[in-house]
Formats: sequence, structure tokens, C-alpha cells
Amino acid sequence: GGSLFYLRAYGPSVISGNIIDHHNRSYSVEMYPVDPGEYTVELVVTFSSPLNFDDLPINRAKSVAKTQSSLEYENEEEVEPGFEGYMVAGFPLLIWVDPLFPGKSSKQGSVDEKPLCNITQLTDSSPLSSLSKGHWQVIDHVARFSHQPLTPDESGVTLDGYRMGLNSVGVRMQYTFEDCELLRIRDIFDGMTNGTGHIIERCLDNLNYDRSNITNFSRHDFDIEKQNNGTVGLDLAIGRRVDSFNGIHIIFIGDSVMKLEMGFFTKLVTDPRSRSIFQGLKISFLETNGGIHATMANVTSKLNAILENEGNQSKKVILFNTGLHDVDILCSSIRSRSRGSKEEINDTKACVDLYREALEDLTRVIDAYPAQIKIFRSTTAGWQKYGNYGFSWPATSIQPLSRSPHVVHYFNEIAYSTIQKCCSTISIADGYWITLPRPDHTQTSDTNQIGKHLVHPGYEILSVFARRWLMTIICGLCSGVLAE
Repeated sequence: GGSLFYLRAYGPSVISGNIIDHHNRSYSVEMYPVDPGEYTVELVVTFSSPLNFDDLPINRAKSVAKTQSSLEYENEEEVEPGFEGYMVAGFPLLIWVDPLFPGKSSKQGSVDEKPLCNITQLTDSSPLSSLSKGHWQVIDHVARFSHQPLTPDESGVTLDGYRMGLNSVGVRMQYTFEDCELLRIRDIFDGMTNGTGHIIERCLDNLNYDRSNITNFSRHDFDIEKQNNGTVGLDLAIGRRVDSFNGIHIIFIGDSVMKLEMGFFTKLVTDPRSRSIFQGLKISFLETNGGIHATMANVTSKLNAILENEGNQSKKVILFNTGLHDVDILCSSIRSRSRGSKEEINDTKACVDLYREALEDLTRVIDAYPAQIKIFRSTTAGWQKYGNYGFSWPATSIQPLSRSPHVVHYFNEIAYSTIQKCCSTISIADGYWITLPRPDHTQTSDTNQIGKHLVHPGYEILSVFARRWLMTIICGLCSGVLAE
């Protein structure tokens, strides 16, 4: 026992699963194929002899004995177990799933056969509950005769083609919940053509807001900027007093992945007529790049500034995450000098303990904050090497254990446990199991930098995240709009 694996099955849908270690050199595989048909199952050994995650970082507290010029401990990536990536004997394996899979009935159906998702279905109760809630369903193959082109010339390799999955694996997918339906983009905007209004306009009307008297705000009103001394702080010129605002203030707290999610969400609530977000909405982004240890004071001060500016006049909703930067900075052996230079990090402690303590501080602040909706989005499955396309991995570079989806999952388990123990007002929405089956669908750019291509999700995933968050807001503030 003790080995780590990556499981993926692809066919009519693409799914991942959970590996159960029985600690007697045997393992069980848990996955939920719903769509009938033939699947190719891959079981990949990622780390055959990993370290105990509680022992990371492997070189903690050693940085204090090293001088600034020494690179010995800043280049210890090779002493961590490295990603292996070979198939288990007997795999890939072909399996056939009948229309009614034993032990789990197929709930796939048309949109009209499923109700719209409620908050219980959009959130999760445990680190594994999302495994059986939904899956990525294949909806289009470029090679099919029924394929409808999405870009002007799909015979050529284009950036848009890669972003939409057409030039990489030639497959388009949609995320399908088993018991309910997520809002489609056309559902969000349809009211603008039939006279009932965009769904967020109807929500504001449902809350009896007079949108003509609400000052409109840019999503940059409380954006974070780097100060000259390198610290992150509040731009007082931007954080002006705006007592008149009494609409819906949507607050994102997180890293670059959260910023991408916010970008897609902003498109969903942008009025195509004015090309600005709808009157009565305000969007803020509070950055946690560098980990919550480095940004906790800034996040707290900016939340307090928002409260001071608006009081309880506005409806505040918070979506937050901290995870990938914490894993990287606190657990990675090559970050020893960075940790040793930060007073707020006790480099004698294990990274999981440091994360738990910092997350407790952050969640207590948010738990006490007067917001109507508070959601922690679990950390996405960063640093997926197997199945990732469109970039070149240097032959001499390894992927260390500390930068793997396995450690991310362990951090998510800590997050679930921490939040459920301390904070009754905070719910959790999955970010891990939605991204784990999709190493093929990550951010694509002209250069495809390895770091961003390993951790930033692509358009299809961002669409699910953004629509789920919008639907959570509607469910929590104006559920009657969905009933309409």
C-alpha cells in the first residue's frame, strides 16, 4: 500500500474516481459511469513511494542555516518523490456500461426532465460527495458528420480552437449534474429578448430594488494593487465612501484561478447593450496570491472597508478560496528561502498545520462577516501532468510530490473539516472533482507557460464555475426568479 494513482475513464463521458488503499498491497477503484457505452479506463501510477503529506516540506527550518548565496536548499526538488506516470499492468482497460449501471440508475435525460439545481445540490457536504453528483458528458466530436463548427476555420490550428477543445482532442464536453440542471447561458440572457429582463435584473426587481436609483460600479472598485514596498494594500483613492449603494455586492476572494472565474462570471452579468455590469451590481476581487499567510491582513482590512462604506444596505455575497498558493509556498522544498524570509510563517511546522491554522483565521473572519451567502470553493486539481496537452515538459525537470493534485486533495480535506467544525454560515462548493478529469482542458495562450497551463482551467470549466455561482446567488437571494 501507500502508492498514489490517477484514474480516468473516457467514452460517452469523461470521469475520474477515487482510489481506496486497503494497506495490504491491494486497492479498490470507485467511479460512477452514468452514460451507457464503451469506456477506456486508465489507471496511472503517479507516485509509487510518496512521502506522508504531514512530513512536508521536507526541508523546513533548514533555510535559517543557509546564506543568501547558497542554493543548496532552493534546489531540492529532486529529493522529493517525482511524478512517474506509467500505466498499471492490465490497463488501459475497456469496459461496457449498460443503460442502467448496476447500483446506480442512469438519470441522464433532457433538460426538461430535470429540475433546476437548488443550493443543496450546488454545494457539497464532504470531500467526496461531488464524485457522484455530476460528470463531463461528451456532446460533440469534430470528426462527427453532425459537428457544427464553432470557429470560422476549424481545419486550421487556432488559439480559439485550442481553447474550445477543437484542435487538441477534437471533443467538446458539458458538465451534467445527475439530479438537476444548471442554468444555461441562454437561460440567463433569454429574458432580454422576451421582455422579462436578464435573470439578474429580475432578481434585483424581486428584491424590490429601484435600479434607476442605484449607482453603477466597475468591478475594479476595490481591486488590489501592489504598493511600492511590495506589500498588498488598499488603494484609498479607489476605496471611497459610497453610502448610496444598496444593490448586490459580489465579493471574490482568491488567486489567479478565482480571478479567471470572476472574469467569466462578469461576462454573464454584463449588459450587452451598455457593455457594463448591470445596474445594481458591484463586483470586488480580493487577492490571495502568495498564500493566505501573506494576504490575510489585506483581505481582512478590505472586507472591513467594504462594510464601513456600505453598512448593511447592500446584499453581500462571498465566494472564496485559498489553496494552490498555500500548497506551493508552504509545502514545496524549493520554497524554503521564501518561507524563511516571511515572519508570518513558522517554518518549523508542517505545511498542513500551517494551512489549517491560517484557514481557521480566514474562515472565522468570513463566518462573522454580515454577508447573505458565503461559499468556499474547494481548490482545483492543480499541476495535472498526465493527459495535459499543448506544451512541452523539459526532459530534465520532474514534477515533485508537493506540486500534485494529491496534496491539493489533502488540503481540501483539511478545508472541509475546518469549515464544518467552526463555521455554520459557510457552505462549500466543489472545485476539485470538476477539474480532476479534465487535464486536457486548461488555459491556453500563445506561449502556454507550464505553470499556468498546469493550474488554470479552460473555458468549459470556468463556465460551470461561473454559472453555478450565479445560480447560487439567485437561489440564496431571490429563488422566486428560478420558479418563474
